[in-house]
Amino acid sequence: MKKIGRPKSNNPRNIRLEITLNKSEDEKLKKMSEIIKSSKTSTLVRGLELFEKKRADFFESVLPEEGKTKTEEGGIRIMQGFDSVGTLAELTNKDPKVVQQDLIDSGLPKKVMENFKCYGDQVKVDHEYEGIKFSVTCTVTYEFQIRDEVHWNVHYDKIEVLN
Repeated sequence: MKKIGRPKSNNPRNIRLEITLNKSEDEKLKKMSEIIKSSKTSTLVRGLELFEKKRADFFESVLPEEGKTKTEEGGIRIMQGFDSVGTLAELTNKDPKVVQQDLIDSGLPKKVMENFKCYGDQVKVDHEYEGIKFSVTCTVTYEFQIRDEVHWNVHYDKIEVLN
């Protein structure tokens, strides 16, 4: 008997997504779909692909050539030996103070403290901020102690932005 229906796909689209748009956003999506002669789904997927490429191009343009190496996955690992918060601030166009607070709020110091063993040792943790995956090497130093409460300082020594 002859097979009927669509051929099997290695990467089937079997995940449903429902989104809510306002009238203006829906009109933009319809207009863009008409321009590229594609469905709304295909237009959104193409937009994601373009965003990903634009982000990769941005990383290439903003970060220095030294230290760039290819990863096993074919991405680019960009190593910065200085100012981790400043690097993330530049990549996200945010104030470094905002980035620093966002990193605290997103649980980065907690990850560091879960992995650290002794004051002065370096700790390496993976994290994500604003869609940027990175690995940061930190040094945890003792600051002072009041009764049972220990105050410590985390210095982000080196950042590896994984693209």
